[in-house]
Amino acid sequence: MTLLDVKALKKYFPLARGQLLHAVEDVSFAIKAGDGLGLVGESGSGKSTIGRLLTGLELADGGTISLDTSTDTAVQLVFQTAEEALNPAFTIERNIAVGLGKNRSSDPKRIAETARSVGLDPELLTRRPHQISGGQQARAGIARALVSEPELLVLDEPTAALDVSVQAAVLKLIDRLRRERSIALLFISHDLEVVRLMCDHVLVLYLGRVAEYGPVEQVMSAPAHPYTRALLSSAPGKSNRVRSAGEALSPIDPPGNACLFHNRCPSATETCRTSKPELITLRDGWQAACHHMERS
Repeated sequence: MTLLDVKALKKYFPLARGQLLHAVEDVSFAIKAGDGLGLVGESGSGKSTIGRLLTGLELADGGTISLDTSTDTAVQLVFQTAEEALNPAFTIERNIAVGLGKNRSSDPKRIAETARSVGLDPELLTRRPHQISGGQQARAGIARALVSEPELLVLDEPTAALDVSVQAAVLKLIDRLRRERSIALLFISHDLEVVRLMCDHVLVLYLGRVAEYGPVEQVMSAPAHPYTRALLSSAPGKSNRVRSAGEALSPIDPPGNACLFHNRCPSATETCRTSKPELITLRDGWQAACHHMERS
């Protein structure tokens, strides 16, 4: 069953002199109930903006977001930096209670059970965020998102601010909770190996556009788009790196009749500079937007 269906999503931010920053441009994807979609790309690719659009923190300028749900708390966001997302004046218990929403009374039993499920000791609930560790803050942020029993979690680089030793524990926690509760994930990350472990599908963004989208193992084993290959080759431990020469084009009023990756792509031709590539289906559920893609 498709839980979330996003079609032709657009988001622009107005700048001075009538200019527009094209943060998200015609992005489409779907997430099935209980599945995980990884959203990857460099900084400025539109990943976090999509997360904010799905959770209502930003309003779209075009496209549709359709959620198949019977509850009013179906989507919750886990922020990148838990310490900044938690209210410093609230106890951990009250911070978790925020996830229940304004129209629902506090439920101490549910809060305690949710805190226990993410590995927070009961005595920590009376403390304030600055009185607990970074890993515990991350768990509190996850508990706040889980307490309303959502069907979809949007995780915006949830371990980016944590030490490496803590990251693994938090990722294992998220994976366990997802499987136990059959929660779908939109996992925003710059770490493709983490996405491979956590997700069923991956969507690769470049300057707000979809470069490649499909089953995570297929995309990462035989990427069709040169940008995906460059991202994968830049991961730590990779010896055969695919270099992307040059600076990225500006997302401010970018050309509509070109591949936005053409000035960094080693395979670019005149066609890439004068014609926008459309998403082409390689196999069922696997798409890429490139004039010269590899069809492995």
